[in-house]
Amino acid sequence: MAMQNQLLACLKWMGEYQIIAYIPLDDTISLEELANLADVPEHTLSRVVRMTATAGFLHEPQLGHVAHTSLSLSFTTELSHFDAAMFLANKVAPASLDPAFFSHDQYGTGLSPQTRPTFEMLSQEPQFSRQWQAYRHNMGSARSQLAYLSSLLNWHSLGDASVVEICDNATTLAHQIAQTSPQLRVTVQTYDFTPTDTGLSGLGNGEKDSYGARIALWHIKD
Repeated sequence: MAMQNQLLACLKWMGEYQIIAYIPLDDTISLEELANLADVPEHTLSRVVRMTATAGFLHEPQLGHVAHTSLSLSFTTELSHFDAAMFLANKVAPASLDPAFFSHDQYGTGLSPQTRPTFEMLSQEPQFSRQWQAYRHNMGSARSQLAYLSSLLNWHSLGDASVVEICDNATTLAHQIAQTSPQLRVTVQTYDFTPTDTGLSGLGNGEKDSYGARIALWHIKD
């Protein structure tokens, strides 16, 4: 997890200084020249490049020079990849490291009173909206894989805990988690319209099954 956060921090730093835009698509560039173009310290740039290179993002074909890999090149041809990475670095990673972000409130929803105003404010920012849409688009193909991965986790070990799922309008995963462990309480944050016949008691539709009673829905408008 520490390694992943370091990589995200490096990508965020590159994004802030538009490092990728200065690297030739099919040639190398010296770290010194790249640092001058981006107006950043060369020693910092070198450390960041070498860190991302461990994940196959950029590489040093020769000492002191940097070039694209197929992975980093895709971030220049598919801008949505970069937006999705920025969303991970700027929003997802900080939220995952701050338990207070999803602390319980007096109504037992599993969300702090500050959560909804924060998301409403962010949803009004054009850059955030673009990055969020890119993240959703790039993660769409991974939904089936996510369901499989969740089945490998030991949900029973969490005991009487709360799980927050942030998604669009899909609630299948929340039902699967609630069925797997009878003690868990699941909160679903959705960003698109969710039909009232989804069977989630959090909507107040009187669902009586044992796992549905432990699922709360928190809908946030785009």
